[in-house]
Formats: sequence, structure tokens, C-alpha cells
Amino acid sequence: MKRKRLKKQTKEKKLKKLLQFAQKNCKFYKDITTTRLSDFPVMNKMLYKENYDMIRVDENLIPQQKGKLHIQRTSGNTGTPFAIPQDTQKRNRRIAELKYFGKIVGFKTHDALIHLRTWNNWQQKTKAQIRRENIYPFDISDMSDEKMNDLYNLIKKTKAKCLRGYASSFDKLCNYLIKNNKTISGIKICIAGSEALQDDVRAKVKKLLNCEIISQYANEECGILAQEQIPTNSTNNVMYLNNAGYYFEILKLETDEPAKYDELGRIVVTDLHNYAFPVIRYDTGDIGQISSPNKNSNGYPILSKLYGRKLDICYTT
Repeated sequence: MKRKRLKKQTKEKKLKKLLQFAQKNCKFYKDITTTRLSDFPVMNKMLYKENYDMIRVDENLIPQQKGKLHIQRTSGNTGTPFAIPQDTQKRNRRIAELKYFGKIVGFKTHDALIHLRTWNNWQQKTKAQIRRENIYPFDISDMSDEKMNDLYNLIKKTKAKCLRGYASSFDKLCNYLIKNNKTISGIKICIAGSEALQDDVRAKVKKLLNCEIISQYANEECGILAQEQIPTNSTNNVMYLNNAGYYFEILKLETDEPAKYDELGRIVVTDLHNYAFPVIRYDTGDIGQISSPNKNSNGYPILSKLYGRKLDICYTT
């Protein structure tokens, strides 16, 4: 119990330190006089873009900055394109998160990985990057049977150990394998993101790709926010929040009041480590449910449901 209390105290200290830094070094936050998180405005991509110069911190004021800032971009496939500066410590932490969260589900850094996504020109990897990182980009803007055959051949050629992509991409690949009476072996783990992973897709992947598949909640602006544990099962497919890196809020759909446990709400994130561009109370545009802690969550709430983009959700009358 004492250890849990110390962890939460450390997190609160990180939050307070970030808020004080933002008040001192960002014109946008200079008139806020308290360090209560609820006194800071809820933001979104459009607000960040409109107030970009008032939030971005002068490089000379960033603690322990080394060299140029890293500019992290998001394509905005179902939302708004955005570019955000990240300082040295944040960039290093983001890379460490990728290594850590991959390792705990069986993926070792620099094993061959195929990344399934829509690859824009500015995101495309060079041949040198592919060799260095052992990450193979595969564009899924076309998901025809012909393209799925290309993916099947790429998996065989590269001896890929991990596939990362949208849940719908795995569904398309599995349907291709069923249609052509094929299976795949040698993959250690599939990581699904950006969309809810349905039980039928999970079952197909386990059968046809002979590996586990887990849901991971991440975005380009921040990093890995939450992830399932292995083994998964139909009664416990919950995600555990990355509380070491972020402060999470679930707010009501129509107001900025906190949602209750198991109530549908907007996922709002504060990045505890980016001092180049403080991301405070960022409405990710995603909808989810937070539930009470379980025996594996170290006293923190769990992300019990992730429904995806608010813009993509249909409402009945």
C-alpha cells in the first residue's frame, strides 16, 4: 500500500511541475494562478494549432535539451493533421516506451516488424531507415485481395515477428487467408490500434496467424497510452493505462465534468514529460470507459472500453 501511495505522489509531483513550467514559460497559460488541473482549459488539435506560438516553449528554456527538437507529426486520417515539437527527454522516453511495451507482450526491439497504416509522403521510410530499424512500412489505403497477397508475401520474405496496424487490417488479412486456404507461422505478436478489436477478429488472428493479438491505445502526438496484457481472454480484454507517462481524465460527452466509472466519456490526456510543447488536458477525440482498479492495475483505474473517435460514433435519436 505504501508503494502505491509513493507512485501516486510521484505522479502528482510530475503533474504539478509541468503545470508550473507551463504557467511560467507559455504565454497561453500565464494568467492561470493555481496548479489545479481543472483550472486549465480542455484543448484539442484545432486549439493547439490556433495557439501554437503561445504554447511552444523557447528551446533555451527547455530543461536538459540537446540539439534540435524532434517534430512529431500525425496524419489525421480520421481527424486533424498536426505537428508537435518534442524535447530530448520526451523523445527518448517515447522510444523507451515502444521498447518496453513491445517487450512485455513478446516483441524484441529490432525483430522484423511490419507496420500497416496509410503512409503519407512525409511519413514514408527511406531504405536506410528500414534496414536500420527493421521496420517495414505497408500501405493499407488499398486493401484488395491483390494487396493482401503482397502483404502475405512480405511477411514470408521478411520473417516478420510482429504486425502492427488497425484492427480492420487484421480482419482483411484473415479473410484473405481463409479465402485462399492459407495460414501464417513465425509471428510472435500482433498489435492492433486506432479501432476497437472485436472478439471475432481476435479469434481469427489466433487461428490463422498462430499468435496472440493485443489492443494498444496510442497516438502520434503523445505515445503509448494503454495496452492489454497477455494472455487475453474474452472476459478480461481491458487495457492498462500508462500512468508513468500520462495523467488521464474521462470527461462527460457534452461537458467538462468528470465522468463516473463505467460511464461513456471523452479521453483527456496530460503528457507529463513534454516540456517543448506542454500537452495539458488534451481531448484526444476518443471515447472510452474507465472502470475501478483490478488486482493487476496497482491501484489505478483501467480502460475497460475503447470505442475510437467521437466523430466516428453513431448516435440513435
